[in-house]
This record gives sequence, C-alpha cells and structure tokens, in this order.
Amino acid sequence: MRYNYFGWEDNTVHAVGGEYRGIETPRDLYDALSFIWSADTCAPRMRGDWSRENRTLGQCSITAFLAQDIFGGKVYGIPRDGGNFHCYNVVGGAVFDLTSEQFGDERLRYEGNPEQSREVHFAKKEKFERYKYLKSELKRLCSSSLFTRRQMRRKDRQVADFDTVLNLIDACRIVRIGLFDRDEPDFPYIVPLNFGYKVVDGKIFLYIHGARAGRKWELLQKTQFCSVQMDVDDGMELVPVARDITERYRSVMGKARIRLLSGDEMARAMEICVGRYEMCRNFDWNRAALSHVAVWELELSALSAKWNKVRGNAD
Repeated sequence: MRYNYFGWEDNTVHAVGGEYRGIETPRDLYDALSFIWSADTCAPRMRGDWSRENRTLGQCSITAFLAQDIFGGKVYGIPRDGGNFHCYNVVGGAVFDLTSEQFGDERLRYEGNPEQSREVHFAKKEKFERYKYLKSELKRLCSSSLFTRRQMRRKDRQVADFDTVLNLIDACRIVRIGLFDRDEPDFPYIVPLNFGYKVVDGKIFLYIHGARAGRKWELLQKTQFCSVQMDVDDGMELVPVARDITERYRSVMGKARIRLLSGDEMARAMEICVGRYEMCRNFDWNRAALSHVAVWELELSALSAKWNKVRGNAD
C-alpha cells in the first residue's frame, strides 16, 4: 500500500501495548482507520463534504488522541480559521499526521504549535462520543483479525513491490473468496468469481457480482469481511541438479471488507469488470439487467503476494 499522510516514511514509532491486535505502527493504524472513518466520525460542520475519496476530512482530533492511546507521545494543533486546530502526533522525535491528506497540496507547518489537551477537546460531548465510537470500532475490527499479518516462511518468494503486486492481480482472471457460514462453521464457503479492480490512493478495490439469490448472496448479506485468493499457474518445472520438481506460480492472498453497491457506484463497478476483457469493451451489454444483479466492492487489506519464478532448470 502507498501512503501520503505526513510522516509516513518514519519507522521508529511502535505501539506501547498490545490492546489493538495487528496495530504495531502508525501505518497499521492508518490502514485500519481507512475502514472506519466515515461521515459519522467526521466533525459535524464538515459532514456534508465528507466522502470516501476524502475520508480523513474532519477526523483529526479524535484520530490524534486515539493514536496517542496506542503510541504515546503528545498531540499538537496547527491553528486554523475560526479558532480551530488541526491535530497531529509527536512521539519522541517523530512527527506524523494521519489525517493530513484532507488538505491536498497545502503545506502545513509542524513546528511551534501548541499542545492539545483531551480536557479541552472532549469538553464537546459530540467529539468525545465520536472518539469513543472510533475507538470501539477499531477494537472490533482488530478482533476480526483483518489486520493480523503472518510472516511468510519463504521470504525469497515474497513480492513486496506494490506495482509488481498490481501486475500480478492484473494477470489473474479469477478471484476466490472465502466466507464464514454459521450453519457449517467447520467448512468455509469458497466461491470463484470474475472480477474487476481499481486503485485509489494506494488502496486496491476488487469488484464482483452475482445473483440476488442463493448461498453466496445469503452469506455476503451476513458478513462484512472475507478472505481472497487468486493465482496464475506458470507450469511445472524439473530441476535435474537438485533432482527436484517444483510448480511455478504467482499468487495473492489477503483479507477484504465487503460493501454492497447501488445506483451509479454499482454501474461504474460493472463497467470496470466488463472493461477488463478486450472482447467485451465494445459490446453493447444489457445494462438494464443490473436491476437483477448484486455488485460488491472488496476493499483489500493484509495482502501477501508470492512468486515462484520460472528459472530454467535452476532453483
């Protein structure tokens, strides 16, 4: 994932407790809050302008104090119009501002600003309620293991470069999603699907569709999360020197938050799905059929990618 918030490059800040599983660094917290920030957590005066594309709008103070809970340090505020302050964090010598993206290209000054106190900010009841909601949602999300990452054993096959991961996804035609079925808890329900995808600010979104009936529909109605897997089979290779046989492949695994789309979002998502296939791009497909179809967005997280490259009889 790519990051644009101020201070994202620093890797010296770490969680001081284990209360939030999977949140070890400010980047982890940003990943998690990207699922939680909403119009409900936005400052009321800005709520009408909040959007998923500008998800950090109006989130600064409650985010900074929650980050302080996790990483320690102090919260400072940049003076803004109307006597307001834009809040950010300082831990040791590291400065980070998880909600700076709302200001676009404006350059903010992170020196010489006054320290901010919870007593003053949380004297506003609505702000304290938003902070408590953000905190409870983060705990709930972490308990779902959405952000828990296991270390890959074969690090020599791990793909960490973002663009390479995107190229791998682009080479896949089928994604398999794993869903929890309460009626059969010992056996996750796995279904293969065609998909489209897009990237927004370094986050990857998959789009899938299906009928508004059947087991897949029923399970997707009952859960907010799923597992995802996709792969490309590059064939078997013999390695004579080692007297070995290996399967060459590229694969991506991860977790996702599910959102059922409607209206214009649904139509745009289907255009993305259809547009992946060259033979379909100029085809006049029946858009009226969308009234009978369900379209979901899968916002990916905790991705891991692996590539066992073809080496030409070497390993």
